[in-house]
Amino acid sequence: SNYYAYVTNHNNNTVSKCTVSAFDGQLSDCNPTGNDFDTPVGIALNNGYAYVTNYNTATVSQCVVNPSTGELSD
Repeated sequence: SNYYAYVTNHNNNTVSKCTVSAFDGQLSDCNPTGNDFDTPVGIALNNGYAYVTNYNTATVSQCVVNPSTGELSD
């Protein structure tokens, strides 16, 4: 199975999903996932959902985490 890390990119309003190496923990294949973020600064994962905090709008975006691919969707 794959393991993923999510990184907020506040300067370009995205969240990247990265594959985590089971061997050494290195991140690779980091690509944007999800949409409609506004200066995201944090992310928490819980029970198949990702919660992304948006700095500019003082809101939290809730995303579904696809269990097979790790991709985020609204």
